[in-house]
Amino acid sequence: MCLTCGMPHVVAPDLVGWVDEKKSHCYWKKQPGTAEELERAIAVLNAQELECHRYAGDNLVVLGRAPAQCCDQVLPRNAPSTEIPTDLAPPRFALLEEGFFFKIWKRVRTRGC
Repeated sequence: MCLTCGMPHVVAPDLVGWVDEKKSHCYWKKQPGTAEELERAIAVLNAQELECHRYAGDNLVVLGRAPAQCCDQVLPRNAPSTEIPTDLAPPRFALLEEGFFFKIWKRVRTRGC
């Protein structure tokens, strides 16, 4: 769940939005399609505090640039350069679904603490 920090919206307002007017939680409204958008998506991963945004893809260049703790795949040792290519295959950025912080936040919200 979202703590409504607003950080992803400051870093990449074209990629991350609010689900509703109450700002109950954010979502990826658009996946990066250009090198500039990918830079902002990776910046979201670097700027977030609770690691609720993830890189769920397997593009080796993105894996090399994104924080390892925010990736669902492991970067192989023989990975290529970390330069963002211009012919970018669609990456997959997502929110953490059932991780540690999700369970804590769900418990806090349901108990009203």
